[in-house]
Amino acid sequence: AIAFWQPKGVGKDPPSLTLKRVVLKIWQSDESMSIPVYTNTKVIEVKGMLEQRLSLPEGTLKFTHKQGSMYRENLDCEEIARSVTVKGISSFARRKQQYSRPHAIIGAGHIGLKVAMTWLMEKPPMTNFVLFDRRPEVGGTSWWEQANTTSRLQTEVGVYHLEYHEDNGWPA
Repeated sequence: AIAFWQPKGVGKDPPSLTLKRVVLKIWQSDESMSIPVYTNTKVIEVKGMLEQRLSLPEGTLKFTHKQGSMYRENLDCEEIARSVTVKGISSFARRKQQYSRPHAIIGAGHIGLKVAMTWLMEKPPMTNFVLFDRRPEVGGTSWWEQANTTSRLQTEVGVYHLEYHEDNGWPA
């Protein structure tokens, strides 16, 4: 992490390249993390790094440190203290992303439709998926590109049809 930070000096002064260790502890938790920083690293730099690492929106975290007998919130422009309590997260581990439709079927040809229908016929039906195809209608390559006018009509009904299940009849 330290390799990505560019130390900045104050005014015309050169930046300090001296390293120190900062211990970040999560508020109301035993979890802590130790990170190396440059001596003059600001609170906003550590907050930004941590928010980016955990995929959090900017401004989510609050840093406090013990000053005497009280805890004081660190301002973004201040130098980071050696021991900091982090508020706004419950763990340093990145949260697992939750998707509204975690399963996807790519292609609405014979196999894609068969998989979708199999999932829908499960007990209970699995409906937490989305079906993608590059064309505006179902059928796949065999129906759109390889079929000709006579091969498309080589079904008894004359439409694209799969026998999905023995309980399903022919389309009307």
